Amino acid sequence: MSNETAPYRKAAAEGLEKAAVAVDEKADRLPGGKDVSNLAYGAAAKLKTTARYIRRRDVNGMLKDLGNGVKNNPGPALVAAAAVGFFVGRAVVLSKQKKSNGTHHAVDIWDNVRTAIIGAAAATKLVRALKTTWRPRTA
Repeated sequence: MSNETAPYRKAAAEGLEKAAVAVDEKADRLPGGKDVSNLAYGAAAKLKTTARYIRRRDVNGMLKDLGNGVKNNPGPALVAAAAVGFFVGRAVVLSKQKKSNGTHHAVDIWDNVRTAIIGAAAATKLVRALKTTWRPRTA
């Protein structure tokens, strides 16, 4: 599996590093003063750290880290799953609205809540499935 995903990991790491360099270069010119610049430098550093992580860890290691993170921090993991579910759900809803007639309708708050819950449940189910079924390939 590591060899199969290596080109994708490399490309993702390179993209993150390019983004980090771009943020680093523009940090001093951002409106908002020194505080905003410091936040930008911090974000660039996190992007660089993430790029190194992606380069050094294979998919099995990342999944193991994810499983440990969820196990050790179930509350934040559930919040993160709900957030991911919400944003994915919103993207789907907006995509359907655009396809239907090109106009945006007001979306009821309960649609957003329902979308977040469904997304969180799907993300949780996916993590559980990966943890129970993912097996490293042996050569």
